Amino acid sequence: MGLLGAIGFSLALLSLTQIHQCSAQGCKILSATSTSASSILIRWEGYPGATSYLLDTRMKNSIDTAPIIVVVSGLVTERTVQGLSPGTEYHVALKVIKFLSVDCVTSVSVLTVPDTSQFTQGWSQSSTSITLRWTTVPSAQYYILQVNPQTTGNMLNFTLINTTAVVTNLQPTTNYNCYVYTANQAGLGGRSKVRTITT
Repeated sequence: MGLLGAIGFSLALLSLTQIHQCSAQGCKILSATSTSASSILIRWEGYPGATSYLLDTRMKNSIDTAPIIVVVSGLVTERTVQGLSPGTEYHVALKVIKFLSVDCVTSVSVLTVPDTSQFTQGWSQSSTSITLRWTTVPSAQYYILQVNPQTTGNMLNFTLINTTAVVTNLQPTTNYNCYVYTANQAGLGGRSKVRTITT
């Protein structure tokens, strides 16, 4: 049984590593979106006769990072892949498995959103202006600063590429709740902790 088991395992492994081109109907990834700085949600079209699906997620242009392999039932058509790095591009291959062979393979590239930035400083510069500073996030292409007066709720939004902002034309003696978001092509990163400043 030990020898037969080893032969059977070797044949199964050989079958799984063989990649067939997609059939006429093909396998199709419907969407791949970053749901947080460390996860992506993959949705695909169900494949007739699939017994399982294998998602092979690898950091693009990196040979020293281990891939994340997820195997799901043939009835499942979406999965969140976790444990990824913020603001990083990944190559995701979807392999359709029918019993012990790969019947179809398709792939997509997806970028994770950047990590969250946090305020390092914030103060009232005058009765109508405030200054804010926040941490740099290397994978962020820009930042969105939100300044929300507690009294009126009329939020001010600013898109910035640097990590310092002076906000002017504010109301005197007013509490402002401030938040900063990081952003890249994949979307917005998480919201920072609130920094409340009184003019």
